[in-house]
Amino acid sequence: MATRAYSVFISYASEDHPNAEALFLALRAAEIEAWLDKDQLRGGEAWDEQIRQRIRSCTFFLALVSPRTDAREEGYFRREWRMAIDRMNDLAEDRPFLIPLALEGTNSETARVPAKFREVQWLPLGADDASAQSLVRQLDRLHGAMDPLSSGWVRRGDARFEPTAGRLARRTTPRRNSLGIILSVLAGGAAALAAFFSFRAPPAAGLPLDPQGVSVQPFVNVSGSPNDDYLCDGLTEEVTDTLAKESALHVVARSSAASLSGKSPAEVGATLRVGTVVLGDFQRRGDEVLLHARAVSGASGAAEWSHEYRGAASTLIALETSLSEDTARVLAPHSTVSSSRPPLTSNLDAYDAFLHADSVRQKAPTEENIRREAAYYRQAVSADPRFALAWARYGILLIRLHNLGFDDSNATLQEAHRAVSQAMALRPDLPEAHEAMASYLGLHWADLPLAIEEYQKALAASPNDDDAWHGLAVGEQILGHKAEAVRAMEHAVALDPRNAGRLFEFGIILAFASRYDDAIATEERVFALDRSPDILLEEAWIERERSGNLALALAKVDAALAWCKTADDRNEYWRYRSNLLRSQERWSDALAAVDHLETDAVPTQFMYYTKPLLRAQIRESMDDPSGAQRDYATALELTRAYAAHQPEHIRSHLTLALLEAALNQPAAARADVAQCLQLVPPEQNPFLAALTSQLVQIQVEYRLGARDHALQLLTEVIAAGFYKRNDLLLAPEWEKLRGDPQFHALAESAPL
Repeated sequence: MATRAYSVFISYASEDHPNAEALFLALRAAEIEAWLDKDQLRGGEAWDEQIRQRIRSCTFFLALVSPRTDAREEGYFRREWRMAIDRMNDLAEDRPFLIPLALEGTNSETARVPAKFREVQWLPLGADDASAQSLVRQLDRLHGAMDPLSSGWVRRGDARFEPTAGRLARRTTPRRNSLGIILSVLAGGAAALAAFFSFRAPPAAGLPLDPQGVSVQPFVNVSGSPNDDYLCDGLTEEVTDTLAKESALHVVARSSAASLSGKSPAEVGATLRVGTVVLGDFQRRGDEVLLHARAVSGASGAAEWSHEYRGAASTLIALETSLSEDTARVLAPHSTVSSSRPPLTSNLDAYDAFLHADSVRQKAPTEENIRREAAYYRQAVSADPRFALAWARYGILLIRLHNLGFDDSNATLQEAHRAVSQAMALRPDLPEAHEAMASYLGLHWADLPLAIEEYQKALAASPNDDDAWHGLAVGEQILGHKAEAVRAMEHAVALDPRNAGRLFEFGIILAFASRYDDAIATEERVFALDRSPDILLEEAWIERERSGNLALALAKVDAALAWCKTADDRNEYWRYRSNLLRSQERWSDALAAVDHLETDAVPTQFMYYTKPLLRAQIRESMDDPSGAQRDYATALELTRAYAAHQPEHIRSHLTLALLEAALNQPAAARADVAQCLQLVPPEQNPFLAALTSQLVQIQVEYRLGARDHALQLLTEVIAAGFYKRNDLLLAPEWEKLRGDPQFHALAESAPL
């Protein structure tokens, strides 16, 4: 899966395949989504349509031009060139898209290319690594200039990696949607925190700059050596974190600030509506380091404060601490927060490893990056066992490794507990220690009330923490507090206004609160910024909940196909499509959609879906009981094999309960329902229980003949406000109950 936020299409003549293959590998090594026809297949309507979709959905079209293309009067690459030009005609004039790459021996003035090629900038492409790296930098620069949003990396917190509870039950990608992700960001107590941070609406054109608004732009490495880049990342983080603890300031999150890297202070101020922009640079001169920080006006760019910090490299910790605290005192003169902080560590080796970890933390949350970051934290706490912040972040990271599905071992969770406990014992006043403890307490719903208390303490000490406000929103949503969830997410969006993931989840929470028009408008705004298929799929479900119009919902789902770039994306698309087709009683089309799935298992947050299970449900709907029973039996065998490796995961028990009930195994089905109710008790987690343990309990009891008991449970959950009317009337999971007049009356009583 690509971790940069853009994609490229590589067009080439077959004679240039070695060059194209080398370029493809270099781009993938740089974690850029790249596509080319490695099999050299050409021709056919289906192939043409796939090529056309790829060209319509890519960010940049790279055309390899060479003496070989000049020698070819005909070739499929020329058709691709025409497709790219057709798309250019629909794009804004200043939107970069077509990039001709001149291979060795190519003369751009005489090359046999369309006239449009001569209207854009050409780039040379040599055979060495330096040439490919230069191209990557150029692509990053071009993408960074494509306002709005950001260049480079998909940030941690992006909705594609960390979804909210609102769509948990209908997601398909297992690693993106592990259960614990939601719980690791729970927060609570909006009223207790209101005194620390008054809400600001997201930035809007024409509004005056917020005089308390601050954006810390990435510090610049002027040493001339990329080996010092991680020090700049750490310095930026240190200043941002210090300012974030000042309740008198409104500090923009790093992701939004970084999206404007390289922009002028006036551009940053105008875009983020902040009155102050903090800039800085780092330089190493032999054994000496030089740090420079300045605060400038977000309106004019005029300098308001500047200071230089110089010293031996061995004094780097003291220099960075002085810089960050001086900046805080200048911007928040009456605060005592920064001046009362004890030092993070006095061990330079520990701090160096910590800065390395922080630099990796800014990259995409791939398993490789998370494990690299963890290794640096282990180095840090090994060098200084009293380094509380390193322990806290190490603990959070290990929980993240578990939540993202990369490591489910008990040893990792035990190590996380050790790290969190160390952080709390060493620095009970540290916000990150409370955040780490909250993450651990939230694992598998172990103790949510205490987890919420810990998040409250973290936010009280660091009121500008956008992740904590986001966690608060998710927590309120999980508890079923709709208005509170919206208000908390408004805070998160205000702090991180250029984060597409935050906006995406805001749309989901608005839909949860039945503010459907606002939700769809928000998701459409996000799609204009980030052409992800997830957004269109989410819109489809919002539309179904809003209007009950299945045809319109299906049209939104089908619009997502052109933007699907990975197997995960395509699986998600086909499962969504199958679900809606089943709701429309288009059985053969629904079965055909299941056949398109590229993997045998497509787990969602709460279900272990397999192809046999999806087929069984459709065959049962179309009155094919024998076919359904065969598929249910196969699905049960596959799910039991999965559950043997994931015995504590609620996904296992929810799926087993439904399958066992379908195969008339009442004792086993009810035993798994009991396990679900133990894992997600309704009294502790009413909203999540409604989506998981209670939902399956109702369906199992009804299928096993306990109609009155099932309908009584349904009545209670509807009264609590957790089920929406159109979900009950249209979602296929309620199909067994839908012919019951009492169920229909209950569904009609549910809120929209």
